[in-house]
Amino acid sequence: MTQRHPSPRSRPGASRPESSRPVAPWHASLHRISALAAALFLALAALAPVHAAERLSSMIAPPVMKPYQDGPLALDAPAPDVQTDLTRLGYLDVTRAPFLADPTGKQDSTQALQKAINYARDHQLVCFLPSGTYRVSDTLDCIQQYYLRSNGQVFGARYFPCVIQGSGKGPRPVIELAPFADGFDNPRKPKAVIRFLARKRSKEGPVPSQFSSSINFNQMLMNVDVRIGEGDTGAIGVVLWAAQGSGVQDCAIDAGPGHIGLQGGTGAGGSHYGVTVTGGDIGLDLRLTDPVPLVAGMRLLDQRKHAILYSGMNTLVAVGLEVRSRASGPLIKSNAEQWGPMIGPMDIIDARIEMPRGGTAIEAERSLYLKNVVFDGATIPVQHPDAIGFPAAAGGRLTVREYAHGINPVTKKLFFLKCPVYLNGKAQPRANYAEADPMELAGPASGPALTEDLVGRHLWPHQVPPIEIPGIANVFDYGAKGDGRTDDTAAIQKAIDEHDDVFLPKGYFRLTRPLVLRPETRLLGAAKNLSFLCVDKNEPGIVNGPGPHAMVVTADAQDCRTSIVHVGFYLPVEADKTIALDWRSGGRSMVKDILIHNRSLKGFKVNDKNFPDRQLPLFLVEGHGGGAIYNYFHEGHSGHGKDYRHLLVRGTPGPLRFYQLDIEHAKGTYQSEIRDAGKVEIYGLKGEGHLPILRAENVRELNLFGTGGNAAAPPGEVLLSFKNVQRLTLANGNFWPRVTEKEFLGSRGYDPGVWSLLEDEMPDGTRVVTPPRDMPVLYKR
Repeated sequence: MTQRHPSPRSRPGASRPESSRPVAPWHASLHRISALAAALFLALAALAPVHAAERLSSMIAPPVMKPYQDGPLALDAPAPDVQTDLTRLGYLDVTRAPFLADPTGKQDSTQALQKAINYARDHQLVCFLPSGTYRVSDTLDCIQQYYLRSNGQVFGARYFPCVIQGSGKGPRPVIELAPFADGFDNPRKPKAVIRFLARKRSKEGPVPSQFSSSINFNQMLMNVDVRIGEGDTGAIGVVLWAAQGSGVQDCAIDAGPGHIGLQGGTGAGGSHYGVTVTGGDIGLDLRLTDPVPLVAGMRLLDQRKHAILYSGMNTLVAVGLEVRSRASGPLIKSNAEQWGPMIGPMDIIDARIEMPRGGTAIEAERSLYLKNVVFDGATIPVQHPDAIGFPAAAGGRLTVREYAHGINPVTKKLFFLKCPVYLNGKAQPRANYAEADPMELAGPASGPALTEDLVGRHLWPHQVPPIEIPGIANVFDYGAKGDGRTDDTAAIQKAIDEHDDVFLPKGYFRLTRPLVLRPETRLLGAAKNLSFLCVDKNEPGIVNGPGPHAMVVTADAQDCRTSIVHVGFYLPVEADKTIALDWRSGGRSMVKDILIHNRSLKGFKVNDKNFPDRQLPLFLVEGHGGGAIYNYFHEGHSGHGKDYRHLLVRGTPGPLRFYQLDIEHAKGTYQSEIRDAGKVEIYGLKGEGHLPILRAENVRELNLFGTGGNAAAPPGEVLLSFKNVQRLTLANGNFWPRVTEKEFLGSRGYDPGVWSLLEDEMPDGTRVVTPPRDMPVLYKR
């Protein structure tokens, strides 16, 4: 019997009033708003029937005017007047005055934490929790507010997120829900311990009493554990349903007697990483997600009902997964919800699932792809509405090397899509493919799939906030100013030359020459929305000469540990001959959670038609560029020439892995491109627009696990283009077909019956174009 779930259109809970702030938010002041903007501001306030004008005014940050109009950092706002030693670096300590949260767990810290979260958000700071236990008795709301652009429009405040980070020294801090807390005892009316939301904006203006996941940007919970207390049977540990730049990272959620560990999926450039959920009825409730949600390095232990529930948008990519439970299952379940064309497909890669004999491990009502998945104990490893995968398992051990089963979604006629299997360019009569090792009915498990660390291989080493790293070079100590006007190049380069670990605090650090990183350099910011390297023109020291014409250039080395983490790049469209990052480091190197701001120096008061035509990419991977790149996203749509790419990978031998790659609305011939490369893997590709999302040419091996997004190609065109790719795997390639002709960010939609998902020109010259409406569960050769 199919289990019924709430409508995906519903929101996880209703709003409650925010706690009062210890200091009045600076953005309540209108002293810098023009007369026109002020008039619009008051008119918008009048549209909110349940909020007084002064209530809405406290939710809208005024325009940023200096040093860069509508820039991501408000350096022209009054500086925080508390904890100035930390706030100048971009941090706020919840245990210090005026917040005084109790890290011993003896006093209730709900109000203190809520005030600190709000203050940190409004003043663009990381909300920092030292080690300890923080007892709470009510929901902590992390609400993203509004921003008033310099052109008078009010939009979501993507650069004013809630970023909560715990100490990396000693035990991780724990937010503990008090036993038998009021309102947390009913699973039918679940209530979150921590909840991340973004206030909604409609065509008429702000709707502060409602929330939207698609504009829930850059909200982060990192290195903080959550514990649910006795009697809290309706509790949810964390709710985070979001998009670009958002996610839960390096957290353990002890759901215990509670209902759900983590609710909500992040896609479109956001992801959940390194989360362990123990106990609860449900480990991950991903029935509400943005497109192509990614979860990586997850451990789901001892859930009473389900480890994962999924009915989100496009393909769920679960990579590096451990599931252990005594429940009969299904432990992982996808539902065929009918509210959209591509709901519920799943890719599960590098996973181990252990359960008692007699149970069902996976029940998939939509298309399913597995790679390197070990089942231990499941009598039914995979159950579909029309078939059982591996019916002879009989509760033994089964190692699935690769498996695909396509199920055509049944929706409106316009969206009648097919999910076939393609092998060597040919559609197979049955949408099924299986490759498994011989089953073991007894004895110890063996083989590569069982001895590798399937979870850890997709994660990063232990992360410590830069303010806690002994001996780290703070660029302020080297004379950098971070004011967006002073040339900080020499100061930062000196720090890089003398230290492996370099800290960029909150600020705009202006460059006039490329920063050159060493193989051991770890360049660490406070947060990607706080620590910016910047240029304000095509600097001669960067763009003159043979190159590289980039703000940052890494060491060209195959075996190194270069890292760039939590760093933003302010690169205005006027600097069209400048690349943000030239990534040449391989081996154990890593790019994680960066942000490239690519708008005009004049902010939103500018005519897009006046932009220069950029031909260079924003992000270039070349040389020995490899390692892992986590959460790269960009949705710029203006000032692009035909050779422009949001991302260009060229000439690198690899291996190179992308975890959640979001490419939207670029106007070059291709939005992103990989050419003349070795092995490249992409775990979750989200795209928007009507031009090809990805072009791959002359690539030795390309593995693309899960695609999605609101995209459509013009008649006779494709969204994915491959040429001379020696080995190719596309698992659950599908998009949410955009059909409206109305332009959005310069892109429009087309009937899915007139365009194709992919074209593949094979090494032997054979050309394959999948028929319109085909969204293969597997395309492999």
